[in-house]
Amino acid sequence: MRLMKFDYTIEHIPGKEMFTADTLSRAPLPDSEDDFTAKVEAHIKVVSSGFPTTPSRLEEIKNAQSQNRECQLLVEYVENGWPDHKKNVQELMKRWFAFRNGITIIDGLVCYNERMIIPAELREEIKEKLHDGHFGINRTLLRAKQSVFWPGITEELSNVVENCNICAKHRRQYTEKMIPSPTPLYPWQKIAVDYFEFQKCTYLAVVDYYSRYLDIINVCDRTNKKNEELFCPLWDSRSRSLRLWIAIYKRRMENICKKL
Repeated sequence: MRLMKFDYTIEHIPGKEMFTADTLSRAPLPDSEDDFTAKVEAHIKVVSSGFPTTPSRLEEIKNAQSQNRECQLLVEYVENGWPDHKKNVQELMKRWFAFRNGITIIDGLVCYNERMIIPAELREEIKEKLHDGHFGINRTLLRAKQSVFWPGITEELSNVVENCNICAKHRRQYTEKMIPSPTPLYPWQKIAVDYFEFQKCTYLAVVDYYSRYLDIINVCDRTNKKNEELFCPLWDSRSRSLRLWIAIYKRRMENICKKL
């Protein structure tokens, strides 16, 4: 803040070349009240001149803040101090409590750090301005972080970009290519087995990779070692179909060989 009124160039000088002490840093002059006020005003002027908006729009935001109940209460809390606990804050202002340390008044404009606080009446218009150009969510949020603020702005801007028809039309769709599992030579050569629960009852799902046939077995206790015996009737019933498939496969191969 003290250096804002100067136009200077920073140059590094190694300590071994500093043969004498810097008089200005070792013997500073005491600050007067007038000097401090001038420095604060200089800082306010620099911040206010950096707002990315026109003077007419800046005046419009100030007028909207003066008529907005939330902004009026923010001014009161900034001037009189915030309560120590969130429960003591008015219901309308509780969502602002987490940002209380960054809320200030700069040249009559209520701000959060160096971002203008936008009243509810202007937020829809501001969201359209921030998304103007359809640059995507990251660029839109970056523009917001450089200029405006209100609680929940990130979520609201994300919804604007997500529901934008133009962005959806030109948005790149990244989908992973499905890689199918190799098909076995015959049924029940390879299976997939897993437990699942339905209505507080445990079941065992068995899927054949060849036919994609699904078999479900009721399991009373999944920790019981005797559950291995549940596969016995499954294999007995499938063995007959397996022998049939092998016979069919063998007959087909014989016919192919005859044709060769």
